[in-house]
Amino acid sequence: TARIWRSSAGVSLRILEGHEQAVLAVQFSPNEQHVLTGSDDLTARLWSVQSGVCVLTLRGHEGSVGSVSFACNGQSILTSGVDRMVRLWSIAEAQCVSSFSIDATRFCAGCCT
Repeated sequence: TARIWRSSAGVSLRILEGHEQAVLAVQFSPNEQHVLTGSDDLTARLWSVQSGVCVLTLRGHEGSVGSVSFACNGQSILTSGVDRMVRLWSIAEAQCVSSFSIDATRFCAGCCT
């Protein structure tokens, strides 16, 4: 479970329920309309900020998903996990379009500015 908070008031606006294990990574989309989460349940999920509904579940990692990031245009997602794989996902196609393995045990993805 993850929550979207209004920090100035300390109020929970949305509860994002759907992951079966701990949420390890969270990022807002560039337009702030979606939230991306990565979890110990081997998935990344895309959520609507407006409704709190999961609009896309990304499966393919063989270990916890510890890093998630949006591309600058908000059309693609980058994930990495303890399986030492980095995956590039197309939101429109709802699938992994590219992947590669890394030697490091932890990889941190970041959005360009």
